[in-house]
Amino acid sequence: MRAYDKDKSLDELKALSSHEKIKESVDSSNLNNAEKKKVLIAATYYQVVESRKGEHAFYLEKQLRENLSKTDDRVDFLVPPYIIDSINFITT
Repeated sequence: MRAYDKDKSLDELKALSSHEKIKESVDSSNLNNAEKKKVLIAATYYQVVESRKGEHAFYLEKQLRENLSKTDDRVDFLVPPYIIDSINFITT
């Protein structure tokens, strides 16, 4: 994600990914370069965490908890509406 934040080009981002099938799919899509960059990062990220969901969930929880305890530079965490809807559905 830092590479995306630093405004790397699509080619630079592809060079950071070792997932050839993802890169081929991105290349063959009709998306613009900004969308391709997002898709490349999301798909690569998914491949990396797919087999380590529990470990990733604990890391995410730790980061959210640390952010919540900050007083000066706290970052808002926006929960997507579909997650809110899902939680409401299973808890009501």
